[in-house]
Amino acid sequence: MVVGRVGTGKTRELKKMALSLSKVLVLDPLREYEDEELEKQTEGHVTLQHLDCESNEGYRNFKITEDVINIAKKFEYVIVDETNYLCQEDSIYFLQQMKDSDIKVIASFQKMPSDAQITKKFGYIISLDVTNDFDKITEYEKYNYDSGFGLKK
Repeated sequence: MVVGRVGTGKTRELKKMALSLSKVLVLDPLREYEDEELEKQTEGHVTLQHLDCESNEGYRNFKITEDVINIAKKFEYVIVDETNYLCQEDSIYFLQQMKDSDIKVIASFQKMPSDAQITKKFGYIISLDVTNDFDKITEYEKYNYDSGFGLKK
């Protein structure tokens, strides 16, 4: 789990992680990964999956469908960026499905989720905090609930 306010570099860090792993699916609701350089650098190790929006009326309308879940089960890692645009119930269900299938999930959040059903699914938390114009990356071990979702190669 990567946590940080807007502009702290969550997407940048997730892109770096995607480049360093293999068999990665990126759920990209805002299409921030549609970048030719990323596709060239991954040599097919990273697959982008866009999410459908239920309506254009507001916030958190992107859906994680059963089709997306079935696609995700074919990968070792799933990166979910911009989770604040997803329905919380979808997120909880998706995380449980990935855990049951032994798929490692890396997700970004603008603030620490208050729902333990979400936080307990992650083995590590990286907090991005901008201080004096430098990115500060800190792992919080006290949130190491489930070692099954650590970043392991």
